[in-house]
Amino acid sequence: MKNELILVLALVLSSCSSDKGINNCALRDRVIACGAGFSEDTQASLVSSIDKTTVKADAAVDFKDEVKIVIFNKIPPSDRLKAYEDYIRCIEAK
Repeated sequence: MKNELILVLALVLSSCSSDKGINNCALRDRVIACGAGFSEDTQASLVSSIDKTTVKADAAVDFKDEVKIVIFNKIPPSDRLKAYEDYIRCIEAK
């Protein structure tokens, strides 16, 4: 399980130099770090949410919408709102 996580992280970090999606390694690092408490499946979905957003004026809104979909689909109902708020707060922290 630990080896799988290391492999996923290595693949994600190596994709920072690719030309698809948002080329922002700092954002990818925050997505990974802030998702550390979630399951591997949820973490992978959060990372892929970066690639679903496009570089445009409202990319931050698109990213937040994608994150909301992931968290609200994968987290138990009683924890969803707090998980989303905490995750976004972590992502936006400087």
